[in-house]
This record gives sequence, C-alpha cells and structure tokens, in this order.
Amino acid sequence: MKFLNQMIITWILTKIAVRDWREQKILNQDVTILFCFCLIQLLFCTGQIKVSTVLFHMLSGACSASGLLLLITILIPGAFGGGDIKLMAAAGSMLGPVESLHSLAAAIFLCGIYILAGMVSGKIKRNSVVAFGPFLCAGILYHLWCTTI
Repeated sequence: MKFLNQMIITWILTKIAVRDWREQKILNQDVTILFCFCLIQLLFCTGQIKVSTVLFHMLSGACSASGLLLLITILIPGAFGGGDIKLMAAAGSMLGPVESLHSLAAAIFLCGIYILAGMVSGKIKRNSVVAFGPFLCAGILYHLWCTTI
C-alpha cells in the first residue's frame, strides 16, 4: 500500500513540476488534489494514532516551510510565487514540520546548483526568473522515497 501511495504522489508531483517548468504556473487544482490525497492517506493509513495528533502534524507541517516561503515573499516581493507556497503547504501536511523544512532546504540547494551552472554557462542572467516548483517537487520526492514519513 505504501508503494502505491508513493507512486500516486510521485505522479502528482511530476505533473506539477513539468507544468511549472514549462509555463511557470502551478495550478490550484493540482495542489488541491495533492492535499486531498495526503489528507486521505494520513487519516486512513496511520493506524491507531489519535485524530488530534494527525491534525497537529498536518497543520504544523503545512505552516512550517510554506510560512517561511510566505515570510520571504512578504519581505522580498516576487521572491516566490503563490503556487510554490501552496505546494509546500500541501506537501508539508503530509511530511510534517521537520521533513517539509528539509525538503525546502534540498530544493534551495538544488536550485542554487542549477542557477550557478546556468550562470557559469551563460544561459542564466543575474535577474532571470527560474521556476522553483520543480526543485520543490524534487526535494519532496527525495523525502518521500528516501526517508520514512
């Protein structure tokens, strides 16, 4: 069952990453589907855990990384898009607060490598806009497949 859940989440995140890479747009419906699937997975696949514990895990996870992205966007307008913030809120509800922050850190690291390589090769200029969603999806997928949630 866990493998099937991971495959479905991987499919959803891949769809989000490809669209964001091509169009720099993360659709609300895709984020809603991800959130609903994560909600169903947590509520029905967690065993004997109390509902209050699951809700605390979801809310703290949804607010941790997405709250940080929102704060950065408020301080530096245009730093991140609304889709990136909503994506991290949806994924954070499944991952929890610590793993969602780890996913965000992995995404920032991967994006930094991409931008550095692009600037060295001359394909990316200093003020270029880069889609961050695919890197968020990569960080989320890393924690989905390589750690226990």
